[in-house]
Amino acid sequence: MCADATYIAGGQCTAIRWNVDNIQAAFFIDGGNQQGVGGHDARNVCPGGTTTYTLRVIGNDGATHDFPITVNVSGNANYSINYWVDRDNIDAGQCTTLRWDVRNVQAVYLNGEGVAGVSQRSVPGRHEEPANSR
Repeated sequence: MCADATYIAGGQCTAIRWNVDNIQAAFFIDGGNQQGVGGHDARNVCPGGTTTYTLRVIGNDGATHDFPITVNVSGNANYSINYWVDRDNIDAGQCTTLRWDVRNVQAVYLNGEGVAGVSQRSVPGRHEEPANSR
C-alpha cells in the first residue's frame, strides 16, 4: 500500500493505492469505517488532521494481515471529510448505500441537494450504454 503523498497541508487530499493478489477479501479502514474493496484499488482521502489508514487483507489461508499508512497533515484544515460507499461494484437495478461524515463546514450538498453533515443514502445502480453502442 502506498500514498501519492504522506505529507500534505491542511485542506489537501491524496490517493492511497494498493495491489494485492490471491486473497479472500480486502477492507479499507478509515477510522471506524471499514469498507470492502478490491485487491487492485485506490481511495482518495482528505484528512482534517494526521490520520492512519489501514488495508486489512484476508489471505487464501484465512490469515489476516493489516497494512497501515499514515498521512501527516501540517496545519489545520478545521474541517474533515469522510465519504464512502458500502459496495462500489453493483449491477444495474441493485442498490448501494452512500455514507458521509463531514464536520466543521457551513453546508454539505449531494447532487445539488443540501444534506445533513453525517448521513447516508441508498442509491440505485444505473445502466450506461458503452460509448460505441447504438
